[in-house]
Amino acid sequence: MLNKNELKKIPLCPIPKIGKKELKDTKFVTAVKVVENPKCGQIFVADNYSIDDNKLQVRFFADRKNSIVYEVKSDQWVDKYLTPMFTDKNNSYRSCVSAAIEEDIETAKRFFDNQSDYFYMSKTGWQYYTTHGIIAVIDGAIQRRKAEKRQEANDRAEGLFEERRHWFPKYNDKVKKFCNDVAFKETYIFFSNKESDHTRKCTCSRCGKSWTTTGNVKHKSETVCPKCKSKALWWAERYEHCIRNITTIVTPYKKANQLISRWAVVTRRFSGQKPLIAFEDDAYTFYLNEKGKQKIVSYFKTSSYYASGEFTKAFINQTCHHDAYVYTGDLKRTFGNKYCNVNFSEVLKTQYSPMNFIGLLDNLKNYPQTEYLCKMGLASLASYFIQTDFFNDGCKIKRQYLDMYRNMGVTASEHRIINSTDWFVHENDLKEIRWLHKAGMTYDCLQQAVQYQRPDIVHDYLLRQKAITGAPISHINYWLRDYYNMCDSLDVPIMGQTARPKNLKKAHDIILKRYNEVKDRIDAEKSKAALQVVNQWFKGYEKDGMCIQVPHERADFIREGQALSHCVGNERYYKNHIAGTQMIFFIRKAALPDKPFVTCEIDMRTGMVLQCYGFGDSVPPKEVKRFAKDFARFIQSRISVVRKAG
Repeated sequence: MLNKNELKKIPLCPIPKIGKKELKDTKFVTAVKVVENPKCGQIFVADNYSIDDNKLQVRFFADRKNSIVYEVKSDQWVDKYLTPMFTDKNNSYRSCVSAAIEEDIETAKRFFDNQSDYFYMSKTGWQYYTTHGIIAVIDGAIQRRKAEKRQEANDRAEGLFEERRHWFPKYNDKVKKFCNDVAFKETYIFFSNKESDHTRKCTCSRCGKSWTTTGNVKHKSETVCPKCKSKALWWAERYEHCIRNITTIVTPYKKANQLISRWAVVTRRFSGQKPLIAFEDDAYTFYLNEKGKQKIVSYFKTSSYYASGEFTKAFINQTCHHDAYVYTGDLKRTFGNKYCNVNFSEVLKTQYSPMNFIGLLDNLKNYPQTEYLCKMGLASLASYFIQTDFFNDGCKIKRQYLDMYRNMGVTASEHRIINSTDWFVHENDLKEIRWLHKAGMTYDCLQQAVQYQRPDIVHDYLLRQKAITGAPISHINYWLRDYYNMCDSLDVPIMGQTARPKNLKKAHDIILKRYNEVKDRIDAEKSKAALQVVNQWFKGYEKDGMCIQVPHERADFIREGQALSHCVGNERYYKNHIAGTQMIFFIRKAALPDKPFVTCEIDMRTGMVLQCYGFGDSVPPKEVKRFAKDFARFIQSRISVVRKAG
């Protein structure tokens, strides 16, 4: 174990005697030794000196498992590689090699069991290379140890995951029956070829019952099973291999009084008119009790291009929100007779559509309305409601819609559309809304459109615009939403022909021109006020040891760009500045007001800092960025005062 107090007591390594030839291409020299410490054991010590003044720069300590670096200048202990400390900051691709005698290099190789003196490290934003020398040996050992620790941590995590996933029982025939009866909504009636007596044998995929018929049937035509009364499709037996249904189920269980849930993608095929069901686990969520506290751990299956995906652990307390049908076989054993006054076994007996099961559990705990929605047979809808729905009475459902909500599995987005219109929404209207959404219309745009016209009129209007313009529904969605928003901004009443112009694209372009004229006039007023503030009222700004200077001539921009080696001397910045739209300000240190330091560009219409760069487009320190934002807020407040004054 590395004890910092003990490490500081270890005497410095003497600076080795190295010839001028070896010191030609370096600024540093390193000396090493191996010492025995009563509290830390055997310790490897490397002291790095500057050859200019022989001052100690950093000290490196390592035992057989760990390592640490002491920065002398900052008096801080850090867990870092040495390479970044000896790299030219102006050229991150060139690493400075620290000189050392051959005996010290061999000592380092023996201690770390590392015979390679090559080291490479790459990180986002910079790269460091050390091709030889003592630093390469030390950093190579650090890199190998870090890799070993990562591998050990990954192995522990993998073992823990394998242990947890085996808490779930295997999928049995009860789960398969649930999938066939509840999770898969498709029903097929398989029919054979005609026999010699002109009869066909028919078998229902849902109830499994068989009968004969002499009537004419057509492949893929709709029908109703005479035995179980389910809506179904006629399906020729010779084409049964073409069927492939996919759905998702979630199976909740309890392990040591901890809620655990497993999501699986279920695939159904048919052979001999019998369903063949396969399961592939897709996600897990565990509510674990550790040291008296609850911790949520989730695993998600990642997609892989070359092979089946692997499971990745999610962030702590992140849950799975997959749409899935809830397996009801173990609900009573998992949740008891009631959970938050809701009997899951009874409520989820009939599931019309998949749901966000974790969302349902959370809503039941947090919002009392969820209980009543579940008892109304709308558990799936309740699982997708969010906080704003409950607080803004968005979860209220009109009585006349109740059957439609149950039978058609209305989603939260569809519910918001229905709630936003004063017109009655029929089942056919909902089907048309779903078709439009599938074709490219967003729910937000549909919700906006039904405020001004009936849903069936919206459907017909959009199809007519598709025929007139030849554009896809997704483009019409953009035009319509943009058109309504601009009308609203310009206080144009949206009703009658205004709500559905004959040619939406032309109407959109006409109002866009008017909208831009108004916007340009407002922007011009803001720019005029900005110029007035800067040129007439601005008397200076100073804070936190920094101040602002305003350029007034083209030459000011050119000089700033040359001094700081960036592009502010470009004519575009000058034109934007004198227009008062995006203005340039020079940030200076208060003690050196004439020396270029940082250049800042501010959008005078929004008060947003667009750019803030130092020498060579370098990113300035945090305090400079904070100063720029404070100044932008200050200048915006002055602009508002000038505009109000007229």
